[in-house]
Amino acid sequence: MTVKLMVDLGNSAIKWAYYDSKLGKLGPLDQFCYVEQVFNEVLIAAHWQSLTQVEEVWLSSVASPKDTELLKIWIKKHWQLQAEVVKTESQAAGVQNGYTVPLQLGVDRWLALKAAHHLYPNNNLCIVDCGSAITLDILTQEGQHQGGLIMPGLASLSQAFPKSLLQRLRQSGEFEQPNHSLLANNTYAGLTRGPLYAVIGWMNWVIEQWEITAHPTATPLQLILTGGDVPQLLPFMTREYHCHPELVLQGLALTSHEKVCVA
Repeated sequence: MTVKLMVDLGNSAIKWAYYDSKLGKLGPLDQFCYVEQVFNEVLIAAHWQSLTQVEEVWLSSVASPKDTELLKIWIKKHWQLQAEVVKTESQAAGVQNGYTVPLQLGVDRWLALKAAHHLYPNNNLCIVDCGSAITLDILTQEGQHQGGLIMPGLASLSQAFPKSLLQRLRQSGEFEQPNHSLLANNTYAGLTRGPLYAVIGWMNWVIEQWEITAHPTATPLQLILTGGDVPQLLPFMTREYHCHPELVLQGLALTSHEKVCVA
């Protein structure tokens, strides 16, 4: 059995998991955020030095070319391996890319589409990835990507308020409410709840418009959630959903299996 490491390098975090190609299963998801740190060899080694028996590395990256190259060099230096860097395709695994220029669709979104279609065949899907940015893509049960939307992530939305204001409120003893009541009982909680509701309202509105206006006879969309900020949304979700934190890595694993079969 070949020991494969699936790696998803984002703009503020890196996620990884081992993939058992024989069983067709991912191991436990692991990750670290580097949004407030310099992405360098020391940081990588601090989290990856203990990883052993890696025989293949499959990499999805939407990070800067500099950070992507840094990670590839580290892999080559420490494991003597050439990372398999996955790119967006026009079609694969029964999924048709809906972008006019397919390569303009982020590879993380493309892999999430492939994984979701594999996990929920014969279903119309809405895939929402809540990370540094929040992306929404709709995929029909036939595997046709309808297109998508992008909005700022929760952290970016909160940064619309002056940092000094949030700091002052925290220093004065105001903080996020531990309960999940609809309305906030202090200013800090009100400022942080607002972006959450904006994201949930945006998701619900797009889903409703697609189901009612665009495709009134289609089966309802299944909502698939992924991304590091999803836990913040879950207490306030009113629509049924499926949560898959490792969705991009599942798409990577699927791609690695496809390449083996072709070879």
